[in-house]
Amino acid sequence: MRRLPTLCRPSALLWLAAAGGLISCSLLLDFNPDGLPCDVANGQACLAGYSCNAPSPNTYICIADGALKKDAPCQLDRQCHSGLLCPSEVGTCVAPCPIAAAYVAGSPNCPTGEYCRPTMSTAMFSDGQVHAAQRVTACVPSDNCTPGAPCDSSAVRGGSCADMKGASACVIGCEVTFAATTYRDNCGADALGNPRFCQALGPGPGYDVLACLDAGPTPQAVGSPCGNPVAQPCAPGLGCIRSICQAYTPLSNVNSCTPGLTPCDLHVNANTLVGYCSSDPSCPQ
Repeated sequence: MRRLPTLCRPSALLWLAAAGGLISCSLLLDFNPDGLPCDVANGQACLAGYSCNAPSPNTYICIADGALKKDAPCQLDRQCHSGLLCPSEVGTCVAPCPIAAAYVAGSPNCPTGEYCRPTMSTAMFSDGQVHAAQRVTACVPSDNCTPGAPCDSSAVRGGSCADMKGASACVIGCEVTFAATTYRDNCGADALGNPRFCQALGPGPGYDVLACLDAGPTPQAVGSPCGNPVAQPCAPGLGCIRSICQAYTPLSNVNSCTPGLTPCDLHVNANTLVGYCSSDPSCPQ
């Protein structure tokens, strides 16, 4: 952190005033700490009301709280304008969106060209201590991919591109298989060891893709409500279909569902054939 030159310390100011030295002192002092180098040797410390940012590789400068506009590179939430976030996995100032809008195609909570993405972040903490990442949801720019096609973004290698109506989202693709009636997918578990589940995302039947989403420590059981698959995730083997957690089933076996339920085609897209067990024999979409 920058130290005041000896002549500019309070004890010397009266002497400088008498000697006409105030002009010299103003030249020595930098009254605007914004943009000063961070004290990397001291935990990247800055003056009170400032924090360290890295707008480009190997560049560390002190930024005033609330100084950065939307889409500016950032490290911490406090660096962005009021009402904006800096999710760690995004690295720019973005607007938050409600979790109920996460991966909702055409959500009015995000402008055209953006979609509501769930992401993990520690950017709300600035005390220099180690904290567990927290889930936040924010409007992020469309990923550079073609809906329905594979994508290979820096964040999701080997993913699938979901159509968000006005934006595209690169997500972890899901593959569903059945051994007789035993369900299997490739979603595995998240970083905390909690299971993931396979969920259709997109604008609707025929245009969706299957993606692996975090089920969390207490996923919803079959038959439970799921207004949003991120806010109310279903257990593995289930999908949030028509706002209810419903079991996937092979369409090749008409007896694969429990008595009273009907196997229905999920109509994900032209390349994916998977069904679900519905309590409505008309199989609504």
